[in-house]
Amino acid sequence: MIEETAKYAELIARINMNYDDFMASLPSQSKQGLIDMANKIASTGYAHEYLTAMHGYDEAEVDFFLRFQNPLELVAREWEVRSNNIEDMIYTIERDINENQDHLLTRYPLMSDKPPEQGAVNNPAMPELKQHLLKYELARAGFPKTQYDPESGRMHVDPGNERMPGICDNGDVFYNAEYRDLALNTVRPLANKVNEVMDAWDRASPLDYEGVPEFRRLAEYGKTVLAARDDSGYGHGLHFVTWEYNFDRTGFHHGHYTTDYEAAKEDFAVRAGLMPRAKVFTPEQAAEVRNALEFMLNNNGALKSDAETALKDISANITAGYGLPPVDIAQSAEQALKPKLDDLLGAADKKIKAQGEQKSDKPRNNRGER
Repeated sequence: MIEETAKYAELIARINMNYDDFMASLPSQSKQGLIDMANKIASTGYAHEYLTAMHGYDEAEVDFFLRFQNPLELVAREWEVRSNNIEDMIYTIERDINENQDHLLTRYPLMSDKPPEQGAVNNPAMPELKQHLLKYELARAGFPKTQYDPESGRMHVDPGNERMPGICDNGDVFYNAEYRDLALNTVRPLANKVNEVMDAWDRASPLDYEGVPEFRRLAEYGKTVLAARDDSGYGHGLHFVTWEYNFDRTGFHHGHYTTDYEAAKEDFAVRAGLMPRAKVFTPEQAAEVRNALEFMLNNNGALKSDAETALKDISANITAGYGLPPVDIAQSAEQALKPKLDDLLGAADKKIKAQGEQKSDKPRNNRGER
């Protein structure tokens, strides 16, 4: 199937990149500019959905579109000019691919016209360490079935669902329109994180100290060192550690070990004095703050729109920055209300006991009644 080939993945990744670049350009437009671009925005959105989620490609079509720097612009513009009817658009694309390629080849920039990027090389097969890192990170994000296919050159988030996002050998993320949010909010950040780790690992120098020859130095500041060891054979990817030099810098002590790259960088920054410890939340503290914000957002109708927007941004940043699971509103409400309920119940219990004591102290009449 064409959908299982590397060039199909390359095309979908390019179309998605074209779309992301287009959307990123919109905030710089004026209000009137956005109004003038209404048709272009609509046709680009339609074309993106059609090309990534609806169209059934054959090999010739994939090869044809791969010749263009921006295949999404080609389809969107031709669609906008000729017709907004999807059936007409399908016919137009098919006809021009088969009968009028020269016309399109001269109107839109080709990949062959694009100057090569500095230092660009053909991407080799994905290194085994990178495969392990991606599988480990994606499993932590809730995708334990991730599998690399060397034939298509893709890391599948879910091999049982070919429409789910995936990662190409060169790090590009491909996805269908229905999984856009998952691709952009989860898969791409993880792919970028792994690319950063691999870049740091490839540039790192071996630690020439007794007892730690398998570690590489990723960073150093003052007396603090951030290092890593390849533990992919144990299913972890890289194992990170922060150390402090001993007094004569002949070795290290007080190692803090973790398989979490972000946690290792944070620990390095704190131990090296680059970031005050008081400015860093623990994951548990971050979760409490985020849950309190969400409870306020869902239960305070008096919030002004600016304040509400600011709190939503803060909550989203904490969630993303600390890798927290989605907030459970009911649970956060229970956590926020439990201390108040306990206080109320405790006060009520004391009141009932006090009333009982007062009744027992009331004198009886001659008939034994109070």
